[in-house]
Amino acid sequence: MKCTQLKSREKFLGLLSASLFSLLLIGFYLSPLLKNLNFQGRGDWDQMYFYHEVPQKTLLVYHQFPFWNPYYCGGMTLIGNPQNRLFSPAAIINLVAGVVPGLKIDVLFHLMIGALGMFYLARFWGLQGVNAFLPVFLFVLNGKLALHVTEGHFWILTIVYLPFLYLSFLKSFKSHSMILICSLLLTLMLFDGGIYILPFSVLFLGMIALLESYQRKQMLPLKRFILILLFFFLFSGPKLFPTLELISRFPRPTGSGLAVPFQFLPELFFSKYQSMFRFYPAEPMTGWWNFGAYIGFTPFLLFIVALRNFKKQWILIFVAMFFFLLGLGNFSQFSPWGLLHQLPIFNNMHVPSRGHIVFIFIISLLAGFGLQNVQQRFFSTPFTRCIFSILVILFVIVDLLIVNGPIWQQALVPYQISVRDQLKVGRNRIKDREDFKQIAMPQREQFRWGAWSAMYPVVSQNYGIVNGYESIPIERAAMPEGSNDYRGEYFLVQGNGSLKLVAWSPNRVAIDVDLIKEDTVVMNQNYDKNWHSNLSARPIHSFQGLLSINLSAGHTKLEFYYLPYSFVWGMVTFIGAAIFWFWVLKARAARPWGK
Repeated sequence: MKCTQLKSREKFLGLLSASLFSLLLIGFYLSPLLKNLNFQGRGDWDQMYFYHEVPQKTLLVYHQFPFWNPYYCGGMTLIGNPQNRLFSPAAIINLVAGVVPGLKIDVLFHLMIGALGMFYLARFWGLQGVNAFLPVFLFVLNGKLALHVTEGHFWILTIVYLPFLYLSFLKSFKSHSMILICSLLLTLMLFDGGIYILPFSVLFLGMIALLESYQRKQMLPLKRFILILLFFFLFSGPKLFPTLELISRFPRPTGSGLAVPFQFLPELFFSKYQSMFRFYPAEPMTGWWNFGAYIGFTPFLLFIVALRNFKKQWILIFVAMFFFLLGLGNFSQFSPWGLLHQLPIFNNMHVPSRGHIVFIFIISLLAGFGLQNVQQRFFSTPFTRCIFSILVILFVIVDLLIVNGPIWQQALVPYQISVRDQLKVGRNRIKDREDFKQIAMPQREQFRWGAWSAMYPVVSQNYGIVNGYESIPIERAAMPEGSNDYRGEYFLVQGNGSLKLVAWSPNRVAIDVDLIKEDTVVMNQNYDKNWHSNLSARPIHSFQGLLSINLSAGHTKLEFYYLPYSFVWGMVTFIGAAIFWFWVLKARAARPWGK
């Protein structure tokens, strides 16, 4: 008994020491972000600040649930935007720390989650001792992740849930409760803005299920996969349904893109020159951040060594090769990306090289097996094996820090956002303007801070930017102040009376209307069928693409409010799935599943 307690204590202390080392290492790796918490960022960082600030402002200032975003493009759904991370753990961090420092802390939080998940997955697969840490550091310190986050692509952070997802799926073959865990992890990917990672993860899980069913000569893995997708659909309804509604209304069909030339492959994975400012000659319209994926020669050689265990690891190896080819793009008529791009969801995606992040995830795990094979083949004693593995892991860590570490220094620009202007819980902010209006931002201001947009600073002034940056091709009908067609944020088409604004908030607008005869009231926001009024007998319709309603003569207290029914139905499916699993787990606690 004492021996068992001693071993448990040693394991706990070892895991605690490794966790502290990982935290310090990742903190050092991200130090350019963490020591400049209030600085603006390049690329899409401003857009990410904006995406996080608007729902936070809606909650804290107007005390409403963030359904609608009136602050750019003439107004569009907020809950349906796939990059909205309202239900993400990042939302809690931002509420406490503020959006600008919160997003930097959020990167640290996600990398620690990824390190923990990769460690448990490696141990589950049989990696012993320190060998389990090679996949951990290779996974969180790779260049693909660093380049994308530095550009402001926060969707890539959701890859950190993939180790937990894969581990839970494998355990679901014996545990029914793991079906629930898998479906919730996929839901978390969606809630966390994983617009690329979620489809790739579903594809990864589907391939694993198919190949596991083939290997086992039974349909159990495929059945589990179908159940996971079903409950993901039900749990994610509050976010998934509004998102599907948005992209079905405004699809973003993209070309299949160009193939990555084979001569560039060594540059992607092995070149020491990994920079945001590196030129990618094969496709000048995009940056190196979409292609660079430095891992180094040593992990690749260890992956080659792991191929010796092909019979045991053939499923992972096959899936790794698929995602490697997928990331090469449309290199032939029957390339994986060319075929996949014909399917819904995938036909809205571009830059196939982003699929290499899943390839790196698998390579990270298999490299650990390669290290363990070399260790066991050439070293006979536990001490020499441990020393060899530690030296190899330290060499890989130092190499990744030297090559990928400087990338983080390119994420921020030397413009510090005032702490006083940042909205968060428990802090009084500069009073927001009462007179919301929409403007057109001059082109010289749009790229002023080194980002692709400059929307975040304007939110605090309660302005909407009609020419704001958004990749979804929504129809922009709203007019900015100063244009020839601008008639105010609210106006009468015929001018048969007067209007008085009573209350304004992102989801609700109250207006007193006095008409001498029938007229049409127009609000300078893009039309969306999910806008309603307090006058149920008079439907809201589109007037030149704007929200409008016909009123009779007399005095009317008019209210516009936004409530997407897709969200309501999504809440119904979420509650239904939660009740079902509560009943299942309660029944399971009362008696074993097999009886």
